[in-house]
Amino acid sequence: MRTVRRRAPAFCAAAAALVASVACGANADTGSLPTAQLSPQLQKLVDGARAEGSLDLIFATAGTDDEIQPWTSGFNHYYGLNLRVTFTQNPVMPSVASTLIEELHAKRAANTDVYFGVAIFIAELENAGVLASGGLAGLPNVAGHSEDSDTTVALSTIPTGITYNADRVKGSAIPHTFKTLLSEAPSLHIASEPYAGTLAGLPRYWGADQTIAYTAALSKHLTGLFGCGEESRLVAGEFDIFAPDCGDNAARRLQAQGAPIGEVLPTDGSFITNTYLAIPATAPHPNAARLWVNYLLSRQAQDILWKSDFMDSSAISGSHIAPLIAQDERNGVVFHHSDMASVRLDAPFQAAQTCIQAILNNQVNDPSCDAYRSVIAGATG
Repeated sequence: MRTVRRRAPAFCAAAAALVASVACGANADTGSLPTAQLSPQLQKLVDGARAEGSLDLIFATAGTDDEIQPWTSGFNHYYGLNLRVTFTQNPVMPSVASTLIEELHAKRAANTDVYFGVAIFIAELENAGVLASGGLAGLPNVAGHSEDSDTTVALSTIPTGITYNADRVKGSAIPHTFKTLLSEAPSLHIASEPYAGTLAGLPRYWGADQTIAYTAALSKHLTGLFGCGEESRLVAGEFDIFAPDCGDNAARRLQAQGAPIGEVLPTDGSFITNTYLAIPATAPHPNAARLWVNYLLSRQAQDILWKSDFMDSSAISGSHIAPLIAQDERNGVVFHHSDMASVRLDAPFQAAQTCIQAILNNQVNDPSCDAYRSVIAGATG
């Protein structure tokens, strides 16, 4: 078990859409920022991006937009550009993916130049033909890290587990496994997230029936659901435990300012989740989009991400999370992985995954649960 002791700047998790337009170098000292070595390919992209003039992004930040200004200044300085970068903050990854699919069917340009999301939504977009296949080929910072034939690349690597209010949950009440959540005192308020997350990845390891039974039993102990980025509700005392959580970086952010937050990596289901970047085939600013992805894989942009959201990619040299993951593994944590390869291995469990999400959202009559009626009844009867 690793308990992180840092916390994040205050944020308004209820703000589903925060729009910020940032011009090059605004209120930023760019004198010490790095610049790119412009290969002929990068120079061609820079020339194309300069003609495009702007970059539009919908981005699911982890509860703070602190990285937006330094990313924008760093990006423009990196390539010698002066693009206007417009951000719309929307933490609901599946809704952004659904909109992109609808736009493709309607033959409209994508509303974001770069999609940010976890593997399951990247796979959904690939299957729908939304993404530019091979769109990241030849980008120097991406080389060796991309997946699916240069279609997507991981921006960050996040261990996931259980987050809790350390003032309320102490000693033997700290859940070191998911299964011990079922024996927590009724006075403790347990929340989960509505998208299934880690639970949807467990059928391949626990089996579909066992995971469905566990989810049904856990749902009886839940007092609510909240989304990624709303972990401050633990600090406020509305909930005591968030399980499974969206990533241990939230605990680091909250504890950085002294909030009473603990994090457990459970021995029966800890995952490492990748968050990905990909470019829609109908991105309105494709040259700027490619340059943006290349910049975000630079060490400078990764350091900004760590400073703002306490996450980065374990695959990039100088990673901050990589040594923490290595220490967890030395301490006996066995991680499963939520990446593009695992999404395909999970394909036989799609109905179970849909049922798990339905159970969490109190929609147990969903047709996906038809095959598991007796399992659910046995767990909740």
